[in-house]
Amino acid sequence: MTATAQCGGEAANYAAVGTQDIPGVDVAARQRMLKLFAQDEVRRRGCTGLRFHF
Repeated sequence: MTATAQCGGEAANYAAVGTQDIPGVDVAARQRMLKLFAQDEVRRRGCTGLRFHF
């Protein structure tokens, strides 16, 4: 699960990874968390071209 964007001419990469499953946090929840985090980062930093790779 990753996301990419362009920030100031540089690539920005975001990933949701873990070594163990977290009880009560399924794949859909991890995708939502990554999406919210990446969208917030892109907005704060003025990035463009946010794309998700699920």
